[in-house]
Amino acid sequence: MIVGGESGHGAREMHLAWGRTIVEQCKAAGTKVFVKQLGARPVRESEDDRLWKIGISRKGGHSADWPVSLRVREYPK
Repeated sequence: MIVGGESGHGAREMHLAWGRTIVEQCKAAGTKVFVKQLGARPVRESEDDRLWKIGISRKGGHSADWPVSLRVREYPK
């Protein structure tokens, strides 16, 4: 599963809780998940999200700067 927010002109919001829920569901189902980007309009909702340095890039920053719960980049075998 590839997860990511939209980038560019007209990008819609991506609630980080949505991404986190998808990651949790994939792990429960034994499915590999790759969080590609948080997008141009991430919506921070938890304390973990608020620690993230929003605005680093137009595509949602670099994965090393994201909330820990969204730093998931698994590859299928």
